Amino acid sequence: MSKEINIQESLSIANHFNISLIDLLPKSALRILYYIPNTRVVGGWIRDIIYHNMFNSDKNNYNLEKSFNEDIDFATELLPNEVKNIFDTYNVKTILIGINHGTIGAIIDNILYEITTLRKDVKCDGRHAEVVFGVDWVEDARRRDFTINALSMDKDGIIYDYFNGINDIKNNSLKFIGNPDKRIKEDYLRILRYFRFSCKLNLSQNKELEEIFLSNCSGLLNISGERIFKEMQKILNSQQDILKEAIIMMYKSNILKYIGLFDEDECLDKLYSNTNELLFANNDGLLNLASLINWCVKIKNNTCNISNIKNNYEKKLFLAKKIALQWKLSKKERQQLLEYIITRDHIDNLEKRLFLAYNIGLEKYYKILQSVVMQNEISNYEKSLYLSEVEFLNKNPIFPLNGEDIINKFSVYGKKISFLLKKAKVLWLLSEAKNDKEYLLNNLC
Repeated sequence: MSKEINIQESLSIANHFNISLIDLLPKSALRILYYIPNTRVVGGWIRDIIYHNMFNSDKNNYNLEKSFNEDIDFATELLPNEVKNIFDTYNVKTILIGINHGTIGAIIDNILYEITTLRKDVKCDGRHAEVVFGVDWVEDARRRDFTINALSMDKDGIIYDYFNGINDIKNNSLKFIGNPDKRIKEDYLRILRYFRFSCKLNLSQNKELEEIFLSNCSGLLNISGERIFKEMQKILNSQQDILKEAIIMMYKSNILKYIGLFDEDECLDKLYSNTNELLFANNDGLLNLASLINWCVKIKNNTCNISNIKNNYEKKLFLAKKIALQWKLSKKERQQLLEYIITRDHIDNLEKRLFLAYNIGLEKYYKILQSVVMQNEISNYEKSLYLSEVEFLNKNPIFPLNGEDIINKFSVYGKKISFLLKKAKVLWLLSEAKNDKEYLLNNLC
């Protein structure tokens, strides 16, 4: 794209705001453009500003201040040591984030910015790329996965769009730069990144890519669990309708199998089409992962013969634990995922319902009930009854017993303390927190 067209695009955007796009950068980021010559803002910040403010139906309600807190990355023609030396002259603290890959971190106004030397890929193995440094902006942009991620902007506010990314945003289209099959083989994680960006920007799915994903998805087996979870977390945090569309395509393309939700030797019936049961909450990644696990187990029941796990609940718990381990969820994330699975499958038991609502909190409990309603496992009427049962928890009652009370009363130790405390808590909850300490201790045995 010529510079004249770039300027025209910049003027179009500037007219929308009555200011230049450069004026939307925080001052700390702007300083980098003036400190380091031959440097530009690159990637996501430009894409998101253009999308939300030029082409989104809610653009007039978009809070520009929000954009100031988004990640802002930079690319430069200078080598990493040259960038560091310049920052040193301005007394800017730097961090050697990935100097072998050309990245220097700079901390300005307590914000960490990454500045990366222009690069060109010389070798890709499906996971990592060997690069050499360069000074060619087009070659550097060509490394990006999608046209909408190849935008850059200089200190004068001129936007450089070498692969028609702005036009693709206007046309609600997500396109690979170059041949999709070749670009995916360079890094198989690009399969998941495709769905991440289509969900993030509500871009329509390209059905023609389904066969390409199908022929390449086994490459995801070579990607680390952390990287898989990082992308899946962003996908699952999407709006429910676009998420459902993405998950269905991921299922049809065999992607769910190769990220661990099905076993490699499981023969899946691609004709299984009960997608009415595939329903999600808005922007709640772990709850949506629990819903996805629930749906996957239903598919297993319909299409696969699994004889080593006894029942549906155990299958879901088994799959949740497997995914938590494989994707390397944190201890907190794993616990929350299991709480969602357990609560869903004990929703018809009053004692367990009350116990779980108290332990996980009313906000999570409400989300789970809503999710179970959406998947037609309980009705809205039942949900209202279940919520009324726990209304007393809004007063934040304090459970009157502790382990020391149990020891003093019953002279027990170890797991027996936990068992009696749990039993007492159920009695307390069934009384809507009215049973006091004395009553509970006298009625435990």
